[in-house]
Amino acid sequence: MIISFITCLFLSAFTVNADPGNPYIGRDVYRFPDYVSAATAGALAITNGTISQNALKVANTPNFLWIDRVAKIPEFEKALARASIALGRVHVFSVPLSAPVVQIVLYNIPGRDCASLTPSTGDFEATVEGVEAYKEKFIDVIVGIAKKYPTIPVVVILEPRSLVSLITSLSIARCANAASDYKSSITYALSALSTSSTITTYIDISSTQILTWPANIAPAAKLLNQLYQAAGYPASVRGFATNVGWYNYLEASPGDPYPNSTELVYVQTLTKAIRSSTSVSPIPAHAIINQARSGYGGISDTCNLRMAGVGPRPVVDVSDIVDAIVWTERIGVSDGSSFDDKARCGGSDSYTPSPPAGAWFQTYFEWLVRRANPEL
Repeated sequence: MIISFITCLFLSAFTVNADPGNPYIGRDVYRFPDYVSAATAGALAITNGTISQNALKVANTPNFLWIDRVAKIPEFEKALARASIALGRVHVFSVPLSAPVVQIVLYNIPGRDCASLTPSTGDFEATVEGVEAYKEKFIDVIVGIAKKYPTIPVVVILEPRSLVSLITSLSIARCANAASDYKSSITYALSALSTSSTITTYIDISSTQILTWPANIAPAAKLLNQLYQAAGYPASVRGFATNVGWYNYLEASPGDPYPNSTELVYVQTLTKAIRSSTSVSPIPAHAIINQARSGYGGISDTCNLRMAGVGPRPVVDVSDIVDAIVWTERIGVSDGSSFDDKARCGGSDSYTPSPPAGAWFQTYFEWLVRRANPEL
């Protein structure tokens, strides 16, 4: 069932039977008005009528707020406040709707992106002081805000690119030096997030493009279990998130030369490894999979990937393992500047020229909509 919503309330009239495990079951998904506004304006600026109408469908598809700086935290509180007000209106008019899920990515770990050729510097250094500041000024603040709105459920994807660096990149001095800080930061975050009854946490575990290989699967499963156990088996942890920031296919198409290199296969393989890698209680093995720009997926660590297209739309309760297909990226928002980050964003695989990260990228927005697969 595709996630939908009422424009004026940022909610949907679509409901299903509740399941207390999967946070998406029986709930609607909040749409961030700033994105809806920008994408709607972008859609109306497209001169081709069919493409414009398809772009409006993209504008109305829920996605995630990336909190990659302390300065972005107020946007989270604003979303919870708006969702709470909308829910209050629902109750006034006796409409039988549940509270909407607010989706966020927490992306500010000390020493962020240690393996990148062009590290994306966050607010905190990988030092003792940086870790303590991350806990106090970032995680604790997020949790405190969530507790202020006890009726609004929150889905958290925790720290993209962090765990994968501890599996594949410890030969890089920056990652080796940051390893203990990464682990202590994530362990603390898992524990702290679970003090809010409204938060459901999925730990980012990269993509099949990086970790599907046998040499990486076992270490990934072991690391997830170790962090989960070190955090005291936190109640908010539901499982893991894959393909965040990537473009990989959900499932193989006919004639695909690499049928085992899909996100569904990766999730299934990782789940088996998680359950068999510990004699103690393993981390819950449920997944959410990003498909925002996976219409024409590719193996690439580039930004604004040229071969990409809008991917499969969000769907809830895909299987007993996959809680939902989601869009973690915002279609039309630039990954990075082809001028300032030439190594990653200025090559032939990227759609150029591109504006700075977070800026609206109209030509790429239209490009992705035109290349939607399946069709919008």
